[in-house]
Amino acid sequence: MTRVCVGLSLLVFGAMVAAAAPGGTWFDGGELASAAVNLGVAHPTGFPLWALLGKAAALLPLGDLGFRIVLLSAALTAAAAGVAGWTAARLSGRVESAVVAGLLVPFGPTLFLHGATVEVYALHALSVAALLAMSAWLAEEGRGRRLPAAGLVVGLALGGHGELRLLVLPALGFVLWKRRRDMTLGVFSGAAAMCALGLLIYAELPVRSAAGAARDWAEPVTWRSFLDHVSAARIRAAFAPRMFNVAHVPADLLRYARQARWDLAIPLIFVFARPRRAAVGLAVAFFVIDVAYSVLINPMGLDDLQNGVAGFTAAAVVAGAVCSTRWLL
Repeated sequence: MTRVCVGLSLLVFGAMVAAAAPGGTWFDGGELASAAVNLGVAHPTGFPLWALLGKAAALLPLGDLGFRIVLLSAALTAAAAGVAGWTAARLSGRVESAVVAGLLVPFGPTLFLHGATVEVYALHALSVAALLAMSAWLAEEGRGRRLPAAGLVVGLALGGHGELRLLVLPALGFVLWKRRRDMTLGVFSGAAAMCALGLLIYAELPVRSAAGAARDWAEPVTWRSFLDHVSAARIRAAFAPRMFNVAHVPADLLRYARQARWDLAIPLIFVFARPRRAAVGLAVAFFVIDVAYSVLINPMGLDDLQNGVAGFTAAAVVAGAVCSTRWLL
C-alpha cells in the first residue's frame, strides 16, 4: 500500500509540474512569494509554516524564484494525494481505495489551480489529509498513547491556513472518543504541550518583523498587533457586515450548487454507501465545516478561489474509502 501511495505522489507531482505556471502568479502570489523569499510577514494569518517551506524552495537552483515556489505547491499537492490515498486504503483495507482517493485530490477544480501556482492551499490540502490520516491512525487500538507526537504535527500544521483551527476540533473529539480509555491526564497534557511547541513556529512573524523584513504586512511586534494578525482581526473588522451573516446563506448555497462543482457532488456517495466507519463520518464533518467556512466565515465568501480545498480533500478520502473493485470496473 505504501508503494502505491508513493507511486501516486510521483505521478501527481509530474502532472502538476507539467501544468505549473512558469513563475510568479496572480492575486496573492507576488506577496506570498516575497514573504517566503525574504522570510517576511504575509497577509493574515501570516502562514509561517508555508513561508519557511517557501524559503527552502527558493534556495533550489531551478528557474526563477517564482517557479521554485510553484514547484513547492506541486510537491505539496503530490504529498496530499499520497496521504489521502493512504488514509482511504487504511479505512477500507483495499489498494484501489488509495488509487481513487489519490487521483481525486489533485484534480479537483480548486486544488488543481492552486497546486500549479504560488499559493498556500496545497499546504492546506496536505494538512487536511494529514489530519484525517492521524485521526484514523490514532483511533486504532493502542495508538492513543501516541497523541503527543500527533500534537506536535498539529501545532506545526496550524502555522498554515486558518481554517485548520476549526477542522482540528472534530478530529480531536473523534480521537478522544475512540481512545478515551487511553487518554490519561499525562497523555493529554503531553499532547497539549507538544502542540504548543509546534505553535512556536508563529514566533517567526514577530522575529522577522523586528529584524526589518522586506515584506511585512502588519508589523506584528507587539502582543496586540501579533494577535490581531494571526486572528485576522483587521480583516474580520473590515468585512464584518459580510462575515457570520446568515441572511446571505440561502443565496450563497444556491450559487454554490449552480457552480456544479464535483467537490459538491462526490458527497452524494454518502447516501448510497452508508459508511459505518466513524472515520468516514469525520471526513463528512470536514466537508460540512468547509462549506460553512466558505459561506459564513471567509470574508470574500464564494468569490474566493480557495473554496472547496478542505472539503474536496475530505470528500476524496470518503470516495476512496467506500469504493470497491466492482465500482471501478
